[in-house]
Amino acid sequence: MLDVFISISDPKRKEGIKTTNMVEFLDILEELITQYHTNRFQFAILSDNGMTFSFYRIRNIRIIEN
Repeated sequence: MLDVFISISDPKRKEGIKTTNMVEFLDILEELITQYHTNRFQFAILSDNGMTFSFYRIRNIRIIEN
């Protein structure tokens, strides 16, 4: 099971999104990438072992294995 937390560098959306459903996570991610289509937004996927994959659009995505 994965806990996924997405925090967005958008002052209008102060809270993050947390889900343990990977399908829901991918749907949310697709929506966010579509919605935040400027280079101001950046996101990283941080895995349990510290590997980081950097992309553009959203500020931060953390995937934590339980």
